[in-house]
Amino acid sequence: MERSWRKTKLEVFRTAWRECTLSYRKVLKSARSDYFSTLLEENKHNPRYLFNTVAKLTKNKEPTGTDYAHQHDSNDFMNYFTSKIDTIRDKIVTMQPSITVSHQIVRYRSPGEQFNSFSTIGQEELYKLVKSSKPTTCILDPIPSRLLKDYYY
Repeated sequence: MERSWRKTKLEVFRTAWRECTLSYRKVLKSARSDYFSTLLEENKHNPRYLFNTVAKLTKNKEPTGTDYAHQHDSNDFMNYFTSKIDTIRDKIVTMQPSITVSHQIVRYRSPGEQFNSFSTIGQEELYKLVKSSKPTTCILDPIPSRLLKDYYY
């Protein structure tokens, strides 16, 4: 149908070619969906296989290998958050300079001290910080807090 349309340039052939292409895509999508549904259903009692299959299906197609740890240093981190805090403070000041809380007026004051740089800490201080931290974990943490604390004990 494509060849006929390219050869004759008739709208009838182009429409038929387009409809066939759309039909093919729908059937292909349905077949793929049925295949993976059956595959997952047959292996529903095999968590490792299910996890690997879902991981393959949802895998990001972009190339990996970008090492973000070496692209930024601690000063970039500090500058980013300092500018965020400054922006928020500016918005607070321009939006509402004073707020009434339970019949008292609370005025916004900018703190006199800001972080200008990060300093390194020693192994002992790191140990004390990890040891004194709570064992709560967030889904965004790269390692569970409890596991980290167990490692340092």
